[in-house]
Amino acid sequence: MSANTHELFIAVRCEELPARFVKHAADHLAKRVLGLLSGIEYGSVQTWSTPRRIAVAVTELATGKP
Repeated sequence: MSANTHELFIAVRCEELPARFVKHAADHLAKRVLGLLSGIEYGSVQTWSTPRRIAVAVTELATGKP
């Protein structure tokens, strides 16, 4: 990670999600976050999900558009 990058971590707490929706919710959160970061360079994206929390982490996120 260079000096001009950061890590973005977003976690959403929710009521008990039905098990069949948990992975879909995490994937959708990642897709929406990456849509907001359009034009900004980033490294890897990782998601986590449980029935009560969904989270996404974006590594090596540039501080702005080039």
